[in-house]
Amino acid sequence: MTDQLQLMEVSNPERDHSFRNRVIIIACIGVFFVFVIVLRLVDIQIVDFATYSTISNENRFRVRAIPPPRGYFYDRNGEILADTRFILTLSITEERVEDLDETLVVLRDLLDLTDEHIEQFEKTRQSRLRPFRPIPLKRDLSQYEVAKLALQRHELPGVEVTTESLRNYPHGELTVHALGTVRRITQADLAVLDEVKYSAIDFVGGSGVEEFYEDAVRGLPGYRIVEVDAHQREIRMLSETPPTRGNDIYLHLDLDLQRAAWDALGERRGVVIAIDTRTGGILAFVSKPGYDPNQLLRGISKEEYAALQDPIELPMFNRAVRATYAPGSTFKPVAALAALTHGTTTWDRIIVDRGTFRLKNSRDTRVWRDWSWTKEHPGGQGECDLYRAIYRSSNIYFYTIAEELGIENLVRFASQFGYGEKVGFDIPNSSAGVLPSPEWKIKRTGEPWQPGETINIGIGQGALLTT
Repeated sequence: MTDQLQLMEVSNPERDHSFRNRVIIIACIGVFFVFVIVLRLVDIQIVDFATYSTISNENRFRVRAIPPPRGYFYDRNGEILADTRFILTLSITEERVEDLDETLVVLRDLLDLTDEHIEQFEKTRQSRLRPFRPIPLKRDLSQYEVAKLALQRHELPGVEVTTESLRNYPHGELTVHALGTVRRITQADLAVLDEVKYSAIDFVGGSGVEEFYEDAVRGLPGYRIVEVDAHQREIRMLSETPPTRGNDIYLHLDLDLQRAAWDALGERRGVVIAIDTRTGGILAFVSKPGYDPNQLLRGISKEEYAALQDPIELPMFNRAVRATYAPGSTFKPVAALAALTHGTTTWDRIIVDRGTFRLKNSRDTRVWRDWSWTKEHPGGQGECDLYRAIYRSSNIYFYTIAEELGIENLVRFASQFGYGEKVGFDIPNSSAGVLPSPEWKIKRTGEPWQPGETINIGIGQGALLTT
């Protein structure tokens, strides 16, 4: 009886049916998931193969832009004025670094980095223009420093030593104001610059001919397609399109004459300009003091930069095109041509220069004197025709013809020579100077023009200003 009961319990049909149902449900669920997986594989491998293949390749391959070498500047004799120097730069790609603070601590101990290196790195990092672009930490590494980094490379992901092309000015302060300099590209620049042409370029012409001829000397970037791992480290290069070097520019500048003009100024602040009157080419362009632009490109300390801001010396101020000066006697030939054109004088007309001049028919009783007049020698230049008036620079002669000519005629004629306008051609960022007139004075001061101002303009003085 007991055996029968046990047998009946073992072969209970209701329990067997429940077990089979559970097995069938689990099997169905398994088949369903397998079916979903198969459908997904079909979707990935067949239906959306092109889409996912593209995404995969984007994760696997990277296009690296290669900066182009900038064209050189030469003087008229083929002497290099600006070229390119290649340096080794320690850079960090932030997206590839696990712990940036720890990495900086390690590098600081390894390479004796200064606070200024770290501050500049953080400043560049905060204003970084493009993702996955290496951020320079220290430029111009020595071979010893590169060797030390190589030993620790496996412990420093995202840290790399790259070759960087840097603008180089072999003659430093001697040519800085004649050439201008390059500067780092800013966020504002990217809003207007061609994204493709500047994809790998960090510097742009900032002033002078470097700025004016930017399109010619910039060059075009190349491209390198590389395969990367999951940490975005390069595994191998697949293909490369080399960059196109910028065009070279030959200037009228004569380096020997430039150096002679610089030396002639000695310790004085000032400007020397030499122009070829046959072509208008500038042979010498000196503004002193100057500064070494290579300092700024390599990196400069706070103390060094503060020295460049000296309020008296103003080494970064281009006196040749930004400052304005009374042209003085160099304006007298213009006044002479104006008087000849309007029939106010002739080449043979004689005016007696006794050293002093008074206005005719004016309440102004002041006495204007010739440059040669002194208490000890109160006489003037004597009888002067226009030839003598020019080569002796007779103030009295030009006082006389300016008064007779009148300010309106004088200003209208002088404007044909570019007075009061910015210098054109390839000298950007210049001041316009001032060509005064009665209208100009009314707008500026609200006061009427005086006859005495006219004769001052006749000898290149008064409110007349030029670069």
